[in-house]
Amino acid sequence: MNRAFLVLVVAVALLMAGSGCDDNKTVLEPDTNPTFVVSPDSIMISDHAPNGAIYVASDRPQSVFWRVTGKPPWASVDPESGNVAQTPAPVAVHANATGLTPGVYSGKVFFISSAGAAQVGVSFLVAVHPLAEVFPAALVVDANTDRTTFRLRNTGTGPLQWTVSAQPSWVTVAPYSGYVAAHDSMTLYVLVNRAGIPPGTVTGSVLISSNSDGGAITVPLTIEVPSAPRLAATPDSVTFDYFVNTRTFTVSNNGNAPLSWNTASGDAYLNVDPASGSLSPGQSTTATVTVNRTGLSTGTYTSSVLIGSDAGQTDTVGVRMKQFQESKWLLDYQVIDAEFSRSLNRIVAIVDSPPSLLLLDPESRAVQSVGLPLSPNCVAAHPDSGFAAVGHNGFVTYVNLNTMSIIRTYAVTTDALDIVLPPTGWVHVFPQRDQWEYIRSVNLATGQESNGTSQIYAGMRGRLHPSGKYMYGADNNLSPSDFYKFDVQPGPATLLWDSPYHGDYGTGGDLWFSEDGARLFGRSGDVFNSSATRSLDLTYSGHLAGLSYARWITHSSPAARIFAVSSDSYLGQAPPEIRVYGDQYLAFLGTMALPPFLVPNGQGGGTLYSSKGQYVFANEAGTRLYTMVRAATGSGLAHDWAVVVNDISSAP
Repeated sequence: MNRAFLVLVVAVALLMAGSGCDDNKTVLEPDTNPTFVVSPDSIMISDHAPNGAIYVASDRPQSVFWRVTGKPPWASVDPESGNVAQTPAPVAVHANATGLTPGVYSGKVFFISSAGAAQVGVSFLVAVHPLAEVFPAALVVDANTDRTTFRLRNTGTGPLQWTVSAQPSWVTVAPYSGYVAAHDSMTLYVLVNRAGIPPGTVTGSVLISSNSDGGAITVPLTIEVPSAPRLAATPDSVTFDYFVNTRTFTVSNNGNAPLSWNTASGDAYLNVDPASGSLSPGQSTTATVTVNRTGLSTGTYTSSVLIGSDAGQTDTVGVRMKQFQESKWLLDYQVIDAEFSRSLNRIVAIVDSPPSLLLLDPESRAVQSVGLPLSPNCVAAHPDSGFAAVGHNGFVTYVNLNTMSIIRTYAVTTDALDIVLPPTGWVHVFPQRDQWEYIRSVNLATGQESNGTSQIYAGMRGRLHPSGKYMYGADNNLSPSDFYKFDVQPGPATLLWDSPYHGDYGTGGDLWFSEDGARLFGRSGDVFNSSATRSLDLTYSGHLAGLSYARWITHSSPAARIFAVSSDSYLGQAPPEIRVYGDQYLAFLGTMALPPFLVPNGQGGGTLYSSKGQYVFANEAGTRLYTMVRAATGSGLAHDWAVVVNDISSAP
């Protein structure tokens, strides 16, 4: 319903309401003044479609004059004024993005007329318009080089996203794709591979596709291909794992003329076959590198094979070799306990499966054995006699090491933890269970068992004094622990005294003596005096620096050295080394590395596991050192024990 009709309806209604009542009532006349109208209320245009339209009209037949009084700076209006009646007339709006950054711009077009004012909102979307250019426009690679560059520029607005969508097979462009910000540029590298291309001039092109308003760009490319061989060797390096002795590499002629090649090895342990040859253009051949490991010590070796040609070209193949020279004597046994017989220069060891006592010659690697009646727990061998005693659960076996025969097996009333064999015709057994116990002393002539004179705490370890007259014991599982001295001259073990310390020093655990018996070395690395005089015996005299948890300590008077191996403890993993000290002032002199165990992986390589020192012995002359080692936990070896032999002259 139009406005004139509404006015007319209202007028008629008023006339009907007042008829016959009051002849003096005023009758309303219809409104006949025009109104200026615009449509729509707002328009949206973009730089891709920058033209829009606004429609103006009068709501009466009467003509209305109008004109534009305001508009956004980026917009133009046509026409800007005119006359209009009831028939709508278009007003064209055009937006110009020149100088504008991408985004959405808003403004209004204002109208004024003889029939009122109006306004229309205008939104202008300016999109990104990247524009790609390259410089130079064409590329030439002469015969003296194999590369060139060009720059890719973005002279438009918004980021340019580009990629190399096509290129000749003999060209590599780097980078292959990327982004360039507005008004920025970047360098592209063109690498040429002339392998297999006949001499002459070759042309091609690089096609760069992007979101540029200008579309894809084709960059013409011309290369000069001279007549020349081109030597290449692949791969650039080869690796020989522990159990791999041959590797191959390829020699190629990537040029367009024949070449002759030859090789030179960087070290004598490398051999190349064939060592030379000839190649036609595009041809290749395989050369085999063989390593000779004879005489090479354990370690990683690096070398190279140099390949040269008659054209003066060279290439290199690097060589890396893992070498393991087994220097240890690998044992086919799991050792339970061991001691050393200096008079026989043999290691005395006990094993199970089957229960046996072994006499190991570390120099000749010969093994003698004698079967034992029961599983062994511990062994004692007097260093200067040819006899040994083996402790079992409830028994002791006495063995003649000279004949490798059992003399007798004795019943004892304890489960043996440790055993001591003095040259007195008696053997002394330390219990491993039942808390407060007695040392069991057995007369080897009669088999009679006697208890020691005083109780000890089960778990004590014992060691014979070099004089053969005394035995010392070290507490375990007690705090504070202590050292004790026993008289073992013919008869049961008789307690003489303990140390004057109770927690002040590292007493307890285990103990060893210097060859002359004047010093006692504790597991803690603390050193004590050993004397027949009670006031001097077991008094502190020093410490072996850096040693906090000894597994075994031995002293060699001829070498004037003390040797120690550590045990794993709460302080950490024991290092694979022998620590060496001077015997005069206990000065730390250095270490001797223990060789690792190599466990094959079945694929030519393997894993190295460090050696853990278990026992260390010096021969009587002080010239050789024998260390029993075990592979670190996790090796998976069924037999993980070995003997390492060192010249003491090489010790620090």
